[in-house]
Amino acid sequence: MRRITIKIAIAATGVLLVAVAVLFSGIFAIGEISVVGNYSIADDEILARAAISRGQNILGIPVGASVREIESHPFVQNVRILRDYPDRVVISIIERTPIAYTRFFNTYLLIDASGMVLETAPSPRRSLPGIIGLDIAGFTVGEYLDLACLRVFDSIIGLSRYFSRHYFDEVLMVDAANPLAIRIYTSNLTIFFGSMDNADRKIQDIAAIIAEMPIEATGAIHIDDPALPPRFAPSR
Repeated sequence: MRRITIKIAIAATGVLLVAVAVLFSGIFAIGEISVVGNYSIADDEILARAAISRGQNILGIPVGASVREIESHPFVQNVRILRDYPDRVVISIIERTPIAYTRFFNTYLLIDASGMVLETAPSPRRSLPGIIGLDIAGFTVGEYLDLACLRVFDSIIGLSRYFSRHYFDEVLMVDAANPLAIRIYTSNLTIFFGSMDNADRKIQDIAAIIAEMPIEATGAIHIDDPALPPRFAPSR
């Protein structure tokens, strides 16, 4: 029994010595780090957050801690760190997509479709639609807007996307100051949308009106009064 124990101890020691030799040898020293999927964040910033550099042993990189640190960046939605043995690391980024900006007192907030605040600025810096009139209680960069009515926000984001995809150049502004009298501004139209009630039907009516309009037409579409038929009023 004692001989068996000694043999096991010797074998374990041998395995440990081999593991240490591999860990500190140059076989698994990182020689290449690739960062993919990032558009708004520089490679250097991602690598600094990851705390991964060339020369480190690929077996010893702190994958969990690196992922958490990178994902703490407001623009990052998801991260995967892959070991490509023996000496290559791939950091794959999925970024959040800015979809609009809104204003909180004298500060403009860049937001994604979920209401995540990506950055702040003293003025709009991107060619994105603006949303005004949201009842914002507060915000923190890297967190979701503190909104009184999330349903209204979700609906407005959906409308902005729809009109940007299908009509004219893009939505320039959505005014949600009065949820019962929402207005949408494009490059050549003011759309009096009213409330979000029967939104699908209203969008269909708007599509039908736009299909009949001259391409260069400017004016207003009234879809807000259920007692009146949808109509286009051209600019004079």
